[in-house]
Amino acid sequence: YLNDLSVEVLENNTEVETGTYYVSQTLDGCESAKTAVSVFVHEALTIEVDNIGILSCSNPAIIVQANVNVPSGVGFTWILNQEELASGIGQNQLSISEVGVYSVEVNVQNQCFATETFQVTGNFDTFNIDAGDDLILNCNNEEVVIIAESDGLGDIEWLHNNLLLQNENAMSLMVSENGTYTAILTHPLSGCVSEDNVFVDADYSAPQVITAEQDFLSCTRPSLIIKDIQIISDNGYSILWNTTDGNILSGSDAISPVVNSPGHYQLLVRDTESGCITTAEVYVLMTDDFGFNLDDLAFPNIITPNSDAVNNAWQPFSQSNPAREISNVFSLFELEVYNRWGKQVFESEQFSKRWDAKELEEGTYFFVLRYNSYCSTGNARETHGTIQVAR
Repeated sequence: YLNDLSVEVLENNTEVETGTYYVSQTLDGCESAKTAVSVFVHEALTIEVDNIGILSCSNPAIIVQANVNVPSGVGFTWILNQEELASGIGQNQLSISEVGVYSVEVNVQNQCFATETFQVTGNFDTFNIDAGDDLILNCNNEEVVIIAESDGLGDIEWLHNNLLLQNENAMSLMVSENGTYTAILTHPLSGCVSEDNVFVDADYSAPQVITAEQDFLSCTRPSLIIKDIQIISDNGYSILWNTTDGNILSGSDAISPVVNSPGHYQLLVRDTESGCITTAEVYVLMTDDFGFNLDDLAFPNIITPNSDAVNNAWQPFSQSNPAREISNVFSLFELEVYNRWGKQVFESEQFSKRWDAKELEEGTYFFVLRYNSYCSTGNARETHGTIQVAR
């Protein structure tokens, strides 16, 4: 009945609306009292899946929710690739971390059924990044620049030995410490990172230099070679000698230079690969006792150039020690020889270049000699005299 006063009986299978109905039972002609029955006619079962997002490195999981138009008593079954993931009454949420086509099946008291299919996509794009070739720190390059290259624009960070470098967000990085540097580039959309390592080595090796005590300068040794210098190095090296109070005659870039003044001589040895420099110093002294007096010089007045190895050429000598070597005594030696008509027949600016009157006739010749010594003080001296040539 439509109400408790109605006498119109509803037929079986009559479509009804939401409302209150009354039912009675008639037995042997007697009808029972009407009992109220509330009827709720639900609309067709529908499913709507919310929060379907895009998976990415920065969003590795999403939680989707199935909403149905039934308030309670609803069973949910979640499926991916025909494999059941989860099910249960009221389990209308699912955590998803894998792309694919999902479906959710809804069961309302085994009477109403519905299925909704949805797709979860993902963005896991990355950029390629290259931190460049390994580098070396040394005395030539106490700082080096690492330059990273990439096929895309993203956020970059740098690590040094796995420790984050603060405020370093450019594609280039200037460093002064050795170790492993890592460039990490994050894709702005996917949040996925790419990384590459570059190793910065350090080579500060420098040559080892060993010096020795040097000889003394003297009147008979007005110059000397710095010697007994040892250089130990695994690499090539270059040499440079400097002095502030001495004098280098030659070989300032050689291991054994020639010097002619007392003083401090500094050696700089540079490793050709690392650029590192080792310095060492030697000190050259001059003796106070030169051991030679120019007043001791004697000048022969006769020569006998007859090839008998005796008195064959003209040359000054020491009166006190005729056999003494005095070639290094002179800082000035200018010899001129003239014949009796005043014609110059010989000249020399070297003590070792002796006059032997070769191809000249016998007779009297005249010499003029201007000379000085490293040992003497004052002006240069000059002497003259005659030389008799007798064969």
